[in-house]
Amino acid sequence: MSIVYIVLPTYNEEGNIAPLLEKIRTSLQGRVVYKLVIVDDGSTDHTPDLLKTRQSIHPMTVLRHSPNKGLGQSIRTAFTHLSPLLVHDDFVVTMDADNTQDPSLIPRMLQLSHEGNIDVVIASRFRTGAAEIGVPTYRRILSRLAGGLMRCLFPIPNVRDYTSGYRLYKATAIQSVMARFGDSWLESTGFSCMAELLIKLSLLSPALKFSEIALILRYNLKVGQSKIKVIWTVFRYFQMSYQLKKLSVYNKGKKEISS
Repeated sequence: MSIVYIVLPTYNEEGNIAPLLEKIRTSLQGRVVYKLVIVDDGSTDHTPDLLKTRQSIHPMTVLRHSPNKGLGQSIRTAFTHLSPLLVHDDFVVTMDADNTQDPSLIPRMLQLSHEGNIDVVIASRFRTGAAEIGVPTYRRILSRLAGGLMRCLFPIPNVRDYTSGYRLYKATAIQSVMARFGDSWLESTGFSCMAELLIKLSLLSPALKFSEIALILRYNLKVGQSKIKVIWTVFRYFQMSYQLKKLSVYNKGKKEISS
């Protein structure tokens, strides 16, 4: 029986984590065999206490950082923990822990993966039926600038949303990217890590299959301030793009030589 591991990178989400965990339970219980992998990235509020009180209710493993190390390191920690546990037909889902993304999409993402043999399914803000409710203007601008840059430099079939953190991966995709790139499979520490991981997955051979479903992002449900640092994040996207462009050119050259 396959297991869906849901990865939640968490930093100061005391107002969001409890309602999200309850939504996951009510959406998936009896429908999907799942386990939570929560990375508490050095929270300084009551998030750790809230997680402790819910460990007897939810099937969760809590991994901790101290101090805060960023989203990229949280993803690295979770995937490194999961890699030896994953079997061929397992899945990994990454979600934001701020209660803005609806976990009831997970069964539909699984169905899409099964029916189309899709390796990566992205909950996308840029598909018909998608919406962004309560998202600040600067966040909309940043996501569209980053997405436009990524689509221009690294076109991936069927992908429009390069920065969404809400994705479903086949276990084999995760294991393949970690094996192919070794310790450098994820180097970004901030929000640009999601684009980096997606692009590196697209460079694998044989090619993976990608797809998207529409996401209604409910930013109006989020409690607390955004953690994103806009100027630094924009800089990191450009820096990461430059590094990955060199890597993709090198990767393409190796394929041409081998053929």
